[in-house]
Amino acid sequence: MIAKNDIPRAVNKREKHHCRLYELRMAKKMSQRELAERSGVSRNTIMNLENGLTRANTTTIMKLCEALDAELGDFFE
Repeated sequence: MIAKNDIPRAVNKREKHHCRLYELRMAKKMSQRELAERSGVSRNTIMNLENGLTRANTTTIMKLCEALDAELGDFFE
């Protein structure tokens, strides 16, 4: 059995990345649907990103940052 502290750093960063999207969206009091409409990214993609089922490409990240009025660095904190 692997202890929590033994989880590779990359996995932790990936999980944090997806949580950060959720945190930024919640800070703006925005639904997934509203973020989808503002960003042009499908609601399904946003849901998958937040649940860690997929990773965003650069174009998607930039669209989400713009819609959330966030800096690129905010997305990766």
